[in-house]
Amino acid sequence: MIHIRNGRIPVDHARFNEGFMMHSSTSPLYPLMASLDVSSKMMDGAAGRVLTTESIEEAIRFRLTMARIYREVMRAGRQKDWWFGVWQPEMVTDPKSRKKIPFADASLEVLRDNPSAWVLHPGDGWHGFVGLPDNYCMLDPIKVTVVTPGVRDDGSLGPWGIPAAVVVRFLETRGIVNEKSGDYIILFLFSMGNTKGKWGTLITELFEFKRHYDQKTPLEEIFPELVNAYPERYAGMTLRSLCDEMHAFKRERRMCELLEEAYSTLPEPAVVYAEAYRSIVQGRVEHVPVEEAGGRIVATGIYPYPPGIPLLAPGERTGLQDGPVLMYLSCLQDFDARFPGFEHDIHGVENVKGRYMMHCLKEHPHE
Repeated sequence: MIHIRNGRIPVDHARFNEGFMMHSSTSPLYPLMASLDVSSKMMDGAAGRVLTTESIEEAIRFRLTMARIYREVMRAGRQKDWWFGVWQPEMVTDPKSRKKIPFADASLEVLRDNPSAWVLHPGDGWHGFVGLPDNYCMLDPIKVTVVTPGVRDDGSLGPWGIPAAVVVRFLETRGIVNEKSGDYIILFLFSMGNTKGKWGTLITELFEFKRHYDQKTPLEEIFPELVNAYPERYAGMTLRSLCDEMHAFKRERRMCELLEEAYSTLPEPAVVYAEAYRSIVQGRVEHVPVEEAGGRIVATGIYPYPPGIPLLAPGERTGLQDGPVLMYLSCLQDFDARFPGFEHDIHGVENVKGRYMMHCLKEHPHE
């Protein structure tokens, strides 16, 4: 705990926190460090291979089960029926016959022992990457990305969809915590100790979500704490109507496209990192709302989670007010105001009464 004593020049707490973070970290957790030595010994020899093989096999079993459920649900022929997808190859090559077979028909052994089944090949539509060299990278089987409905193969949003944030909140009320999530993806990690019982519970709860969505269950029954916190916003809504409204917002505001455009634009570096940091320490910064931040120099990095990748680094310019970076941040700000309880986590941005504020270098530092 850090105690701050204000002197003649009071210390702004938000500015202090930004400056102090450079010298602090949550990483040196010594019980965790000690466990690394124990883990290294556990992984030594044949025992380590057995443990890693078990985690890979459980992840593959989950992937196969999800793919087979998806196929059966779609085969049922019910209009507008749906299930969750998984970000993985649609077809794999059988090493014996050299023929391509659907992923859902592949055996556990083929997927476990055949690394080529996980390679992102150029031209395959499932991964979405353009211009990818062959054999450049492969999918990690134990990192399973569940895809919620709403995104077409070309990355555009369809007429209806289920944003991942709603599914994540539903699963959390059932004691299931994911690793990370995006607009329409949810990442689950299969580590040592994951069993069929655990991922079976996940599938059961995904079916429960589907049931509540299809039956238009009132939000009061699904998220009572959310409705109690924001009754004027969510009272009378159903799980489906919340998903529909949230998806419509993302589609109309081009939220996914803005994300891609923002990260595809290289910002202009104006000052070096060290100078940006000194500005924080010396108080040569000011809080600027995102709608007035065009052309300003940020003093701290801007990291939206997900993906947790710097959108702006300290000392870089924000770009034009109607440029991709500030347009994306404005879109997130409007989303947070429209859907309280589903706010985004953005390091370097402070939500002050519904307005995104960021530390920028003062344009006239001596004032």
